[in-house]
Amino acid sequence: YLGAVNYIYVLNDKDLQKVAEYKTGPVLEHPDCFPCQDCIHKANLSGGVWKDNINMALLVDTYYDDQLISCGSVHRGTCQRHVLPPNNTADIESEVHCMYSPQADEETSQCPDCVVSALGTKVLLSEKERFINFFVGNTINSSYLPDHSLHSISVRRLKETQDGFKFLTDQSYIDVLPELQDSYPIKYVHAFESNHFIYFLTVQKETLDAQTFHTRII
Repeated sequence: YLGAVNYIYVLNDKDLQKVAEYKTGPVLEHPDCFPCQDCIHKANLSGGVWKDNINMALLVDTYYDDQLISCGSVHRGTCQRHVLPPNNTADIESEVHCMYSPQADEETSQCPDCVVSALGTKVLLSEKERFINFFVGNTINSSYLPDHSLHSISVRRLKETQDGFKFLTDQSYIDVLPELQDSYPIKYVHAFESNHFIYFLTVQKETLDAQTFHTRII
């Protein structure tokens, strides 16, 4: 499975030839539309914008269903799950579900379903104690307003209903201070698990004022 701009491609495992594709964008976004809503009826209203969908993360999960989870840059960085038929794992469009469940009392700073950043993301799926956890590292700058609800590093649990995620505590995420997000960018290069610990490989400035960068494992 290969994520690109506005498309997800399925390649065979012999010579990497394309066998299927799924169109994910462009998407019409409007401030009054939730991620799972079809906003096409707002196309002519003020505030509606067509945006390309950069597919930032693709993850294969086999715990609840055999499925591909895709997270894109539109719809506040939310995800979809594509249930894979047993006899045709190249079919990623027959059964697709949006992984966003709005709550009436949801605070804008608490959106566990808002997962990825268009500026750069690494996501690691980990199964532990009968639950699926997503560990996420996001590059964020001041262009991400508070209502985008993205965090620099976070862990969230996939709901058993599979219609979204939840933070377990208010310590499930940490953020670069807002006043440093532009001057101290952090690029997440890789995420991996070792001896029951989760690590991110990053590229960032050596110090706040440095012009040189180095690699860290955090």
